[in-house]
Amino acid sequence: ESALDGTAKCTRSGQCRHEAVLKYSSPFVPMETGVLDKSGILGTDVGSGEVQYITPYAAKLYRHPEYSFSTRYHQLAQAEWFEAMKKQHRDEILAAAATYFD
Repeated sequence: ESALDGTAKCTRSGQCRHEAVLKYSSPFVPMETGVLDKSGILGTDVGSGEVQYITPYAAKLYRHPEYSFSTRYHQLAQAEWFEAMKKQHRDEILAAAATYFD
């Protein structure tokens, strides 16, 4: 269930914000097997104020824009995926958090 696809309502503002960040970040996250992308879901404590990718290699991939990432599965895959996602989806994330207060 996700508040972003209409199947559930957010119970907390942080839940909406975290779901939005994960949803919009996914196309930017480098993907070979899908473990890195899924680790963002597993590593995020809703309401904590941060999304954390918990694979041992997440930080290394995030911090090295000189790496050449495959775009086979995620065409926008790149280092610093959160920053790239924010440039395109900042307003949607803020709107998702605001839905909690509607």
